[in-house]
Amino acid sequence: MNAKRFVMASVAGFVVLFGLDFLIHSVGLAGLYQQTAHLWRPMAEMNRLAWLMWLSYLIMVPILVYIYSKGYGSGKPGLGQGLRFGFWMGLLQSAPMALCCYVVMPVPVSLACGWFIGGMIEMLAVGAVIGLIWKN
Repeated sequence: MNAKRFVMASVAGFVVLFGLDFLIHSVGLAGLYQQTAHLWRPMAEMNRLAWLMWLSYLIMVPILVYIYSKGYGSGKPGLGQGLRFGFWMGLLQSAPMALCCYVVMPVPVSLACGWFIGGMIEMLAVGAVIGLIWKN
């Protein structure tokens, strides 16, 4: 495994995930979160615990890069492979999370759909970045 590409893909994937997650949740879904404010921790408490989300990204992205590196097809376009990888990782991560949260929490279906779509966008983008960096 190429350590330099591994680190570059992990850092870039983290930055993309962090940025998109902020945009999706703090901007795109903000209204739905306000409508369901009774379900969430107070903002000050969420801000105090935010480092745990960042830690989860620091754990997840290198694992994604590792999995991608094991299935990468040499000689094939990196972007296409990355998008395909991101699609499947998005389904693996986003569909169960959105469905399970919808079942156990009284959130509107629009929020669960937002989680699913947002997660798919994040994983497609992270996969694309990994694929572009990992290419030959």
